[in-house]
Amino acid sequence: MCVRSSANAPNLTLGRKRKLNANSENPGVNPLLLDIPSASSALGVTVWQLRGLIANGDLPVVRIGRKLYLRRATLQRWVEREEQRHRT
Repeated sequence: MCVRSSANAPNLTLGRKRKLNANSENPGVNPLLLDIPSASSALGVTVWQLRGLIANGDLPVVRIGRKLYLRRATLQRWVEREEQRHRT
């Protein structure tokens, strides 16, 4: 019986591969654009709440193909504006 070391073992995956986003591949990197799930997580809202803000025109998006992205700086400015609006 021959036992292979892990270095020589074939790379086998069972089931679906987990989809990785830019944050999980490079945890130290802050991407300029965030996809909808990442942006909703950053804001602390649900994906559907974020989609509602986009549909109402409250948040501008960058469209690349069929995917929507939000700029990190746009999210920060929106939060600051909302904070100022509710202070007065």
